[in-house]
Amino acid sequence: MWYIQKESRVTQGITISEKKRVQVSFTQEQWEILKELKSSMGNTDAEVVRNIILAWLSEKGIISSYFKSAGSSKIKGELRVDKANIAGSTTVGGDVSLGELDASGSFKVEGKTKAERMDISGSAKFEEDIKSEEFHASGSIIFEGKVEAKIMKVSGTLNAKKPITTEQCIFQGIFNIDALTATEATLRLKGQCFAGRIEGGTLHVKADPSRKGGSLKVNTIEGKEISLENTEAEIVGGERVSIGPGCKINRLRAKKMDIHESSLIQEKQRM
Repeated sequence: MWYIQKESRVTQGITISEKKRVQVSFTQEQWEILKELKSSMGNTDAEVVRNIILAWLSEKGIISSYFKSAGSSKIKGELRVDKANIAGSTTVGGDVSLGELDASGSFKVEGKTKAERMDISGSAKFEEDIKSEEFHASGSIIFEGKVEAKIMKVSGTLNAKKPITTEQCIFQGIFNIDALTATEATLRLKGQCFAGRIEGGTLHVKADPSRKGGSLKVNTIEGKEISLENTEAEIVGGERVSIGPGCKINRLRAKKMDIHESSLIQEKQRM
């Protein structure tokens, strides 16, 4: 629901927004146009009129906008708001552009997504590219498009079909990603994980002893400082590389390397 906060009062620690009702008149021709917008702009006549006015005011920068949904909802068009609070099952059929998102339950975006901060608990699916300053999630996350984020923290399961680019990320759980480029990344394995390519600055892959270690199978890992556990890779290359227990590396290239006695390296090359 969209609303304008005319004024607010606090009762027993709870902020209650007060709304003002107004009557509006339309010609028959105008009303026929509004009726066609009922499915995309609201479920009732009042919601349609209110949402059109608020959308115009938000576009002009006169007011900030807020979207709230509980239960099951389907937005056929775009969602462009400053803040969204979603609980239950919500699908957005178009692009999403927002400042902050707090979502719990099931959230799906069929268009592109741009946000300042996203906090997700439950399941989420993004069918096209996503850009976010901060992305925090716990549960099941699916990215079908490219992902760009300054900070990413994901726990649970992650499936990314196209490259992820981030400055700092922590993935904890089970993941299957096409490619990851990160200035700093920590990957905590809690099951069988897969990646095509991982590259960046400081890269840490850590096994979780509570889940019998977990494992990572990857084609290529390249970075400045790398530490690995329970990792099987074709190529690992970096300035300083530490190969911990449970690793199998086909070719290792590094200026400085430290290899655990339990790990197997087929070919070593000092840079």
